[in-house]
Amino acid sequence: MNILFLRVNSCVKAAARVLQRLLGGFCAALLSLLVLDVLWGVLTRYMLGSQADFTEECARMLLIWLTFFGGAYAFGKNAHIGLDFLVLKFSPAPRKTARVLAAVMTLVFALAILFAGGVMFVITAKNSDTSLVCLPSVKLWWIYMCLPASGIIAALFALENIMDTLFADTKECCKEDTQI
Repeated sequence: MNILFLRVNSCVKAAARVLQRLLGGFCAALLSLLVLDVLWGVLTRYMLGSQADFTEECARMLLIWLTFFGGAYAFGKNAHIGLDFLVLKFSPAPRKTARVLAAVMTLVFALAILFAGGVMFVITAKNSDTSLVCLPSVKLWWIYMCLPASGIIAALFALENIMDTLFADTKECCKEDTQI
């Protein structure tokens, strides 16, 4: 049974590492597009006298995607905000329990709110058949797809975090510099 868990843990770790690299590149591309879009909007406003119509909506869409996928990426890199002042005062065993509990709560949030709620949000937007005003070819539900997608990604990273913590030695996984 322990061999099965170790194999599952190994597969989850490998998938998470590949996903982390892809997600990092995707977030970098989104940020680059956002910078170019805002720059184009500023240039057209001051050089041509009128801002290009699509730049504001496009920037908003890119920022939404960057926020959700960047949040999932930060969670996968353990670069998220952690309130660990109190937890670091615990001994290693309760610290390990707190780390698992925090990852389980993140997993529940990612699956219940981001994924399930996001799917319902996407379905509602798809049924309303709404598009962006300045970009009528872009449907609103396409933008909202970042909710369930980032939820699945964050859930995978939370699962990896749980498995790493459970399989790690208590003293090694809960050093002073580890975030919760």
